[in-house]
Amino acid sequence: MQVNVGKGGPAHETALNLAFERKTDILLIQEPWIHRNLSQRISKKHPAFNCFAPIEKWDRKPRVLTYVHKHPQIHAHAVPGPWAENRDIHMLHIQAWGLQLQTVNIYNAPPGAEDPGQGVGCLLSWSVPALPLLLAGDLNIKHPVWQPGVPPSRWAEPFLQWTMNFNFTLTMDPDTPTRTIQRRRARLGYADDLGLLSAGTTLEGNVVTLQEDFKLLNDWASKEGLTFDFAKTEIAHFTRRRTLSNPSIDLETTSGTHSITAKAVKSSIRYLGIWLDRKLSFKKHVETMAAKARQVSNGIRALSNTARGAPVQLLRQSIQACVLSVLCYGAEAWWPGATRMEKGKEISN
Repeated sequence: MQVNVGKGGPAHETALNLAFERKTDILLIQEPWIHRNLSQRISKKHPAFNCFAPIEKWDRKPRVLTYVHKHPQIHAHAVPGPWAENRDIHMLHIQAWGLQLQTVNIYNAPPGAEDPGQGVGCLLSWSVPALPLLLAGDLNIKHPVWQPGVPPSRWAEPFLQWTMNFNFTLTMDPDTPTRTIQRRRARLGYADDLGLLSAGTTLEGNVVTLQEDFKLLNDWASKEGLTFDFAKTEIAHFTRRRTLSNPSIDLETTSGTHSITAKAVKSSIRYLGIWLDRKLSFKKHVETMAAKARQVSNGIRALSNTARGAPVQLLRQSIQACVLSVLCYGAEAWWPGATRMEKGKEISN
């Protein structure tokens, strides 16, 4: 199993858990999550896997990590070579159930990134051994042979010639990318409630981006046997500009096109109990939570008779547990914090 986790901790953990659930013996990860304190050599671990890094001294973050399933019949060790101090390529010799295999985990940084082409440059200077070998990773190389209709990119021709010289076979279907996410996307989810977030300079541009994101999400859902309820699907635009633009969105699926009308400009949308208005002023949310808290407070007030009321300590606990929790629900989303207070609006407690 091979995956580029984009330096994300949750994605890294998900890859490990998925490999464990699928009973995967070898997991090749590119751009792993690495703790910022490199001296501690900390990355994501799993009790079912041994982790192998391409470099011993982590003065720079390794860009590949290889995980091998812990099993008495599986033995793995690093193979020395010209890549020994290269953080972008790692080779392992694996013996399992009487069989032998060498794996090469490679990450080739694209142009514009740090140390571009370092992984492929090291690979092309290497002679392949006679043992069966698996080469997998994120190469960031385009060529019509594996991506029809796309002109060759840098390092593509030398790499193709190198694979032909050693009779490599492409095991994946052509036009299948190793990493489909070309930009940072925001996906929100809780239980069976999913959300897509797009930020841009225009609302119309955001709609186009959301359509592209939904296509990827729908393809994933189809493979997993999941469907979406478009009757409960909503789209809301958030902007502080004085514009009445409010574009709807058309979502393409195998069952047809579903048109979703955007929320009215002056309306609010409720997501996980938080009311979001168009300008993100959170005015309706604060008013709604304050009204709920006031209703609970009035009920507690009825118990606070000075003659036969509840003890003050219990009333105070009730206020903290029942009123403040309602009043402050979702405050993390709208409260600016003590470091962003405007002059003249300081408060004290």
